[in-house]
Amino acid sequence: MEQPIKNSFPSRFATMQIIIAIIALAAASIMLALAGIVFWFFSSDLVGYELPVFGGIAVPVGAVLTGFLLDRSDRLSRKCQLTSINLKWLVITLVILLLFVGVFLVSFLMAGFDLATFDVESIDLSSPTPRSLVIFAVIAVVTALPCPFIYFGLKTIRASKHGGSGSLPRSPRGTLVKSSTLAAVAMLFMVAGGFAIDLFTSNLVTSKVQGGNGHVDGPWLTWDADPRSSICITWLTATPNSTLVKYGTSPGMLNMTYQDASLSKLHKARLVGLSPDTTYYYWIPEIFETPHNSTQFNFTTAPNVPRPFKFAVFGDMQPDSPSSDIMRTNGLVIDGLLQRDIDFAVQVGDIASSGSSLSDWHLSFTSLARLGAHVPLQNTIGNHDWSGMAGALNWRDLFSYPYAGGPLSQYYSYDYLNAHFVVIDNFERLYAMSQRQLRWIEDDITAARARGQDWIFCFFHLSIMTTSTTGMLQGLQRVLVPLFDRLAVDAVFYGHDHDYQHYNYTYGWNGLVYEPGHAWTHHPVQYFMTGGGGANLEVGYGVLSQGLRTDTVRWWNTTAGSYQDKQYTRHPWNASRYVTNPGFPVNYTQYSAEGTHDGKYYYHYPPHQAYHDEHAQLGFQYGEQAFHFIEVSIDGNTCNITARYPNGVMLAGPGGIAPQSWVFVKP
Repeated sequence: MEQPIKNSFPSRFATMQIIIAIIALAAASIMLALAGIVFWFFSSDLVGYELPVFGGIAVPVGAVLTGFLLDRSDRLSRKCQLTSINLKWLVITLVILLLFVGVFLVSFLMAGFDLATFDVESIDLSSPTPRSLVIFAVIAVVTALPCPFIYFGLKTIRASKHGGSGSLPRSPRGTLVKSSTLAAVAMLFMVAGGFAIDLFTSNLVTSKVQGGNGHVDGPWLTWDADPRSSICITWLTATPNSTLVKYGTSPGMLNMTYQDASLSKLHKARLVGLSPDTTYYYWIPEIFETPHNSTQFNFTTAPNVPRPFKFAVFGDMQPDSPSSDIMRTNGLVIDGLLQRDIDFAVQVGDIASSGSSLSDWHLSFTSLARLGAHVPLQNTIGNHDWSGMAGALNWRDLFSYPYAGGPLSQYYSYDYLNAHFVVIDNFERLYAMSQRQLRWIEDDITAARARGQDWIFCFFHLSIMTTSTTGMLQGLQRVLVPLFDRLAVDAVFYGHDHDYQHYNYTYGWNGLVYEPGHAWTHHPVQYFMTGGGGANLEVGYGVLSQGLRTDTVRWWNTTAGSYQDKQYTRHPWNASRYVTNPGFPVNYTQYSAEGTHDGKYYYHYPPHQAYHDEHAQLGFQYGEQAFHFIEVSIDGNTCNITARYPNGVMLAGPGGIAPQSWVFVKP
């Protein structure tokens, strides 16, 4: 008897189902790997936020388990069955989405946000409540990505067993469509996830600047070890070269050599075993594009016995094109610094317009390396320098310092005679500081005090206090101001807003603190915003025409023993209040657009007119729209801080009524 031909379609259908399931599970594996990288990257930031982390994991897992239970419900299946289509999975998907959205909305409202007035710019990641919400949301999304692929992959494998039994599902065409859709989406996520992992890991391993920037830029000096006995010299070349430096203590006798025969475009020469308080001269066999006055450079090591010393602080530079007027104004500030006979300089961020752009670094070094070839540069990373992970990695390779954190953490500290310098990274974790960095700041300053360091100075980029366009960063204040007060920091320097401002702030002087536990003895701390390093001033960002901005701040009133909400309004600066400096050879100010210099130095002086309601509480004293730098001189227990125009003249306000110079004496 002739045997009937066996239909092989069910077998092929089952094989196809297994292949699709493998694709889905592969996509899940990639998503899990990506989730693991994200968890690892933010691990130090999750300490103290265990509840939002747990919630972020529990919500998507719970949603998928809910979908699993609904999927097994025959009753739901019968209710969702139309004539030829079963809408069960549409219903299940809607239920899962509603669960997600509902939990997020509840968390959103519990965090104190209002849906009607919510502004994404109002989210301050340095504050615990919005930070918890963001952590919850990010963890939930990252956890949710692999869940559907795991579930549908396992479900498809189970369905393939039915297909391999010699029969087909009741709706093979529908199953085929759903399986094909799953395969397409899984493959899309595989490609996207693989690309994300490659982008993350490749940027984490190496920076673009290691391959050069196509120019011969430099050199510039930094300290990444003891400044009394070492120096790091860095430069860039357009082609791979060996690294060679000739140096000595006499300009006519460079009798010492640093050499590295390996070929590179990013060169670092670390000179060690140097004598303290000694001037060294050096020569590098390169033709630098940086417009130096000589091919031979010099630097002086830090002293090991007490003597007067001087350093300068300056801010935002951000040249964005070779033809930009910012190139000229950068040069004005650098020219001024070169005339001040300083021992070293601190730049408080936004050196480059974009730290991820190699061409932007070339523009910055056109001016900066003229100073850095002779004076060690102890820089602070800004938001434009950070420019995401790529910018942060470029920064770390360009500037060698004794970094205290991981590869994306640009904070460090150092001593110079009896002063201690703390450089803070505002962008370590997407515009926020990790708890690890905050603990390090406290431990580092405490250790410096224990070593007998008389002066403590802190540097970072973001405008923690400002009456300009950014507005008060209340979250940053809540984190750092109590810390600086409790540790009796002497002065804080920052930039971000492109002008000059000074605050003499004693936290809690009026009985208002952030938390009931802030009951220690309070100290006056000097806060200096020095963002006028050559970038367009705030008049170019609308400081004369900015709208009213009202912030509500919650304080703990120590007198009343309860929390108190206060509102503060910021106003535009008055365009009729300005000073002129007719004796200056050039204008160190700017009007409303790049390149328009009308000689009007717009100022903010509260006895004449206050532009911010919080000025008295924060001890605001004076502000001015001007290119400038701050000069700090220390002689033992005496410290002088003076704000100067690039020509060395002190900022002093209208008629000299607000001289920006102070002398502080330690007992």
